[in-house]
Amino acid sequence: MNWHRELAKLGALFRRRKPTDDLAEEIRAHLQMEEQENLESGMPPDEAHYAALRRFGNVTLAQERSREMWGWNTVETLWQDLRYGVRQLRKNPGFTAVAVLTLALGIGATTAIFSVVDTVLVQGAPYQNPAQLVEISAKNPQGEEEPVSTGDFIHWQAQSPAFESLAAYKRWELRVLTGVREPDEVWASPVTTNFFHLLGVNTIMGRTFLASDTQTLVLSNEYWRSHFAADPKIIGKTLVLDNKPYTVIGIAPADLEFPDPNTQVWVPLVFSAAEKDNHEHKLLDVIARLKPGVTLHQAQAAMDLAARQLAMQYPKSNAGRTAHVKPIKGREIGSPLRSAILTLLGAVFFVLLIVCTNVTSMLLARGATRQGETAVRAALGAGRWRLIRQLVAEGVLLAGAGSLAGLGLASWGLATIVSQLPKYSLVETQAIHRISINLPVLGFTVALALLTGTVVSILPALRISSPNLNESLKQRGRVSGTSAGGSQVQRALIVSEVALALVLLVGAGLMIQSFERLETTPTGFNPDHLLTVRVPLVKYKHSEGPQSVAFYRNVLERIEAIPGVRAAGMANNLPFIGFHTVTSFPPPPNSPGDTFIAATRSVSPGYFQAMGIPLKEGRDFTPADNQKDAPCVRIVNEAMVRRYWSGVDPVGKQIPKACRNDAAALIVGRVADSKQGSVDSQVEPEVYVPYGQHPFASFLVTFVVRTASNPSEIAAAVRQAVWEVDHDQPVIQIRTMGNVITESI
Repeated sequence: MNWHRELAKLGALFRRRKPTDDLAEEIRAHLQMEEQENLESGMPPDEAHYAALRRFGNVTLAQERSREMWGWNTVETLWQDLRYGVRQLRKNPGFTAVAVLTLALGIGATTAIFSVVDTVLVQGAPYQNPAQLVEISAKNPQGEEEPVSTGDFIHWQAQSPAFESLAAYKRWELRVLTGVREPDEVWASPVTTNFFHLLGVNTIMGRTFLASDTQTLVLSNEYWRSHFAADPKIIGKTLVLDNKPYTVIGIAPADLEFPDPNTQVWVPLVFSAAEKDNHEHKLLDVIARLKPGVTLHQAQAAMDLAARQLAMQYPKSNAGRTAHVKPIKGREIGSPLRSAILTLLGAVFFVLLIVCTNVTSMLLARGATRQGETAVRAALGAGRWRLIRQLVAEGVLLAGAGSLAGLGLASWGLATIVSQLPKYSLVETQAIHRISINLPVLGFTVALALLTGTVVSILPALRISSPNLNESLKQRGRVSGTSAGGSQVQRALIVSEVALALVLLVGAGLMIQSFERLETTPTGFNPDHLLTVRVPLVKYKHSEGPQSVAFYRNVLERIEAIPGVRAAGMANNLPFIGFHTVTSFPPPPNSPGDTFIAATRSVSPGYFQAMGIPLKEGRDFTPADNQKDAPCVRIVNEAMVRRYWSGVDPVGKQIPKACRNDAAALIVGRVADSKQGSVDSQVEPEVYVPYGQHPFASFLVTFVVRTASNPSEIAAAVRQAVWEVDHDQPVIQIRTMGNVITESI
């Protein structure tokens, strides 16, 4: 390839005027010379001029062929097509506006959902060389995977020829953040100081941990933005976690979601000398990076040797225990979330198909008025491919304008999607807060615009580019109807559009119907005028047990005294939050099986009245029941009665081994069934326990407050009631029960 010639062609694209003028001057000079020779031979002036032209040939054709030799003709003609297309679209502003807005709807919706797919399902782990990362877990003699003890981890670090390094972490701990505005609860992940270096992840601001760090922390990108307004001056400031000062040293990148998407801060995991020698308590998860060239099989062999060494040195704790090496897990997307996203993607592609069909019909209808124009161009020598390219260029211009408007719609759509997510949930958000219009999404949009522009214009272009010249030229200047063939094509497009729309509308109708059914499904309790407030226990002040019971009792008494409060209670986990506990009991007499499983919820006296759960028989819990040493009593729901006692009156009966020290529990009441996990779940057997007898899961304790008026009006008073007992106590997730149900749906 002659690069000098190609570069000259490229340069010619940007300096057309001088070569064109020079060519015109050269042709003019040549014609003048030829004409002068004709004059000298005795021809009259007019005949001499035309003879020179005849001998030279077609001047325009010569100019065109010369220009083709100068530059890249395809690029030039494409530029001409685009400029002409812009003029045509400007001549028809009404048509252009409708077509662009229609395409914007389809392209914008598709782009928005593709952004979700790209962020949640496509994007890989943000780690350096993720293929080298592995997880190492311990296996007990029964072959079950377990966490790793600190002593084992320290031994593995010292005896790790197959690994560049090993890091340990705890998945999450709930800690109380104070000293900055109101007290808050944060999800903290303690990690060894080499954690970020092992993953190959750097902070976007500040630094990661050093080996000497003990009281420092790294903030997650989302928490930094939502709670500190992305303030860069937060670096170096001191925050108080569980009454201990921690210095903020860095901000994590937005795509770091290890070990869990809900992690809000990372703190150093530091071991004492006693912990380093402890091989009994198994609390750690371990990750490692393989050395270059080391295979998974070789790493497993090295860990088998380390496990045998530990078993010999510490037979009491490590006999029969092994270590298991496996590739590190990526983000695991739950089936419901994956299905929902793919369903949305399918739906927007249906929308895009409908949009393409609609715009194609519009272009076909518009093409009927352009038959004369096309015929004139064909008569002047334009080939069919040239006409098709011109019309496709107009379609691409329409799609390009539609894609620009669609990007605006997509940005708005993404904000809407994120705003519809549950604000408070124990379910991982799967990084949806990171959804954005990034470079892959922009590339997708550009490709989609080109494809859409081609698709919507190719059929009209094929029909318009093969006109009947005689008929078209005769009708030029007159309004002509659509041809029979065109009418058939348009009817086919309309039928296709209606069919696609019908499928989409049926699906949307079924979804709306399902949503309405969920919203109207009885829950078993009355959500009207019901406020919920989560108050996770400050554990560094109030230990689990009698102290936590006393704290919550004091708070509950203050809430009950607030004007406008009709009833108040508390539970260690609220229905529909994605978390509930179960307990196993001995099976009913004369029933097969080893155990009977039922949901368990610790509640305070007054909980059923506040929730609006009817008491069917017996009595509610009393303050006397809500004591540690009170007789062991329980209340059951009707599903428990049907399953455990076959519908026989349970009040006065006992559940064996349901209390501490395997004592039997006396049933004192029966309440109506209520949903636990979700609105569409089946009612399961449930046993209610007085919180004072079994205080656990205090990080989820939630107060339910039934009010005489708008429950949101007493939110501030409830918050103040908690802070009167402890001003460092977080008061979070203040929402109505209606919002809880809506978010669960």
